[in-house]
Order: sequence, then structure tokens, then C-alpha cells
Amino acid sequence: MHFGVARPATGQMEKSNAYRIGTSPARPRLPAKKVIGMFLRFKALRLIHDELGQDMIEYTLLVAFVALASAAIYISAGKQIHGIWSQANSTLVTANAAGS
Repeated sequence: MHFGVARPATGQMEKSNAYRIGTSPARPRLPAKKVIGMFLRFKALRLIHDELGQDMIEYTLLVAFVALASAAIYISAGKQIHGIWSQANSTLVTANAAGS
């Protein structure tokens, strides 16, 4: 597909390289430092204005809270479970000694 410029006298289309797709006048290239700086600035602004990361942080804090609560319950319940196993062990040892 190509775009042309109409001639006023004949009404026919004139082929012009300036309007063809894929061609453009020569542009000066930007220095790499400037391109990288623009890219980092764009990423930083996008990160500041983006709220998708907020959900991830909230879920991470929730998982950390559940892990700490589970550890606290495990530690406090561990002492009680140790007491139950110690009592069951002494009962079994006494029953074994009486049965022999």
C-alpha cells in the first residue's frame, strides 16, 4: 500500500517516498546514556504510579503474619505436647514394669 500526492492539473497520484510506509527521513541517533536514562525514568514513574505491586506486598505481609502466628502456636503447644508424651511414656513404663 502506498500513499501519493494528487497532482492538481491531471488528478493523477504522484508517487512520493515521503509517504511510503517504512521510510522516514534520516533521524540522528540518541546517545546510549540518554536512552538508558529515559528508560529508567519511565520505569521509575511507572513503578510509582502502578498499584499492582501493592497487592503483592499485602499478601506477603499476610503470609508473614500467618507464619509468625503458626510458629508461636507451635512453640506454646510444643510444651504441652511434650508434657502429654512424657506422661504417656511414664504410664507405659509403669505398666510394662507391672506386667513383667
